[in-house]
Amino acid sequence: MEELLKQIITRLDRMEEGQKELTSEVKSLKEKMSSEVKSLREEMRSEFNNLKEADSAILGLIEKTYKKAEQIDTVADDINFLLQRNAKHDNEIREIRKAL
Repeated sequence: MEELLKQIITRLDRMEEGQKELTSEVKSLKEKMSSEVKSLREEMRSEFNNLKEADSAILGLIEKTYKKAEQIDTVADDINFLLQRNAKHDNEIREIRKAL
């Protein structure tokens, strides 16, 4: 009977040690996962900020392109006006030459 109790106590001690090891491993895994999650959050935040900056840069380029397109339209209108005036003057010069 005494021998049986010793075996039971020995097994209980081993089980307790095993449980402590498992608890330690669980804590270690939890800390590792927590660290990885924190790292991933920081990476995601950094990428989000990079995307925001890229968005701003793209919007800036679009705005500049739009302004340049407006300037090109204005210059094209001015050129057309000058061409029409030039054609009118050419016609007037021809009329004056004919009259002379």
